[in-house]
Amino acid sequence: MSPQHESGGDSSLFTRLARGFLWLGGSQLLVQALHLVIRLLLARLLAPRAFGVMAMAVSFLAFAELVLDLGLGAALVHRRHLTEEHRSTAFWAAGAVGLALAALTYLVAPWLAAFYRDPEVTPVLRVLALSFVLAFPQASYRGLAQRSMRFGTLAAANLGGLAAGGSLAIVVAIAGGGVWALVTDHLAKALTGSLLLMGLVGRLPRLLFSGEAFGQLWRYGLPVLGSQVVNFFSRFLDNILVGRYLGAPALGLYSLGYQAVVLPLQYVGRPLAAVTFPAFAALRDDPERVRRAYLAALRVVVLTSWPLAAAALFLAGELVPWLLGPRWLAAAEPLRLLAGVALLQAPMSLSPALFRGLGRPGIPLQLSLVLLLLAGTGFVVGLRWGVTGVAAGYLVAMVLFTPLHFAVLRRLLGLAPGELSGVGLRALPPLLAFGAATRSTLAVSLALPEAVRLPLALASGLAAWAGVSWLTLRPGWETLLEALRRLRAAPGSET
Repeated sequence: MSPQHESGGDSSLFTRLARGFLWLGGSQLLVQALHLVIRLLLARLLAPRAFGVMAMAVSFLAFAELVLDLGLGAALVHRRHLTEEHRSTAFWAAGAVGLALAALTYLVAPWLAAFYRDPEVTPVLRVLALSFVLAFPQASYRGLAQRSMRFGTLAAANLGGLAAGGSLAIVVAIAGGGVWALVTDHLAKALTGSLLLMGLVGRLPRLLFSGEAFGQLWRYGLPVLGSQVVNFFSRFLDNILVGRYLGAPALGLYSLGYQAVVLPLQYVGRPLAAVTFPAFAALRDDPERVRRAYLAALRVVVLTSWPLAAAALFLAGELVPWLLGPRWLAAAEPLRLLAGVALLQAPMSLSPALFRGLGRPGIPLQLSLVLLLLAGTGFVVGLRWGVTGVAAGYLVAMVLFTPLHFAVLRRLLGLAPGELSGVGLRALPPLLAFGAATRSTLAVSLALPEAVRLPLALASGLAAWAGVSWLTLRPGWETLLEALRRLRAAPGSET
């Protein structure tokens, strides 16, 4: 929502959104910085195969974790009138599903190992089954925190989980634990996140389950769950195919590239999506305010996320061997291609929040089915050329999918043709300026050591991005600066 077009109600809502975004956005900067440091340390300590085996196990866990939520967290946020029956029912439903998923995971572990032709997957996945028991409280408590816009609580849970999991993983890796360092990381994050959310939200569930309340939540949550399940296959099918046909070492290279650039950019958009979901739900009867809020959020996502993708796009060949070591050199080209995927995906991170906030949770399901078809075709065709071919297939699929995605958005919001595409076109000059600055800096600093050249190139690219984007993406900067001003004006507010 642009601060230039506020009524009194808009002003209050914008202030709450600003605080929420800065809480979550600031925490995500810390999360991503900490995540990067942890992954770099673990990449130095562990072989690509360890990351590959973990990625094989996570391909099943990520799917099961979607079922754990049942879409009820989103339903808690969207529902106008929420009772204790709804809150407690959502908690115990997730608990029952968590226990069932833990048992199912333990049983199917040998079959998944046989699918990947890697017996090490069995014990890893069976231990990871505990994560469903540890993490199920988060399904409802995140929804409750998001509904009440307590974004400081969400930020604390994210940071605490990452810090606990990462520190323990490094200790296990140093002790020679191999893939079990990554298992420890996953379990510690699940437990710490649940404890922090329950403690900070402070509302314990009652021993209460209502079939009527579950049905009311489920009717909204079912299409949300459906879209998440389909989206899972479009996002994880590449990992499944690479692991099955190219093996754990190749999957380790590919998954680390994905974690290095695609996931961080999704996490940049997620804070704003988490903040705007309850806002879109509150504004759903006022289309003009929804349009303003969405366009403002879209500019902020592009402004803050594209520099990270630009770093991978223009510096992958230099950064990978310097940061990870020579055994990871084969990850450079897939990383560069995945940076292109991230550039296209980052602006889409807001769309599920918009659709669900407007009471149209079925639209993401339809779009996810289209993306699954395109991406699946790209992955299968690309397998012939290894992990680089799979990444290239993903990029082609995203290039084909992006116009369709934003055409649906434009029609839903009633936007003029140039309002959405204009944001991307205005982001191209700063992106090119980033590339020109980084490559020029590298070219003129050949005599300097890599430890100086690469940070210098990155700094020059960020400076070029900031300078040019100030001219071409000024409304996004104004929204960010206004958010900072309002946060300073009310520093003690609960978020």
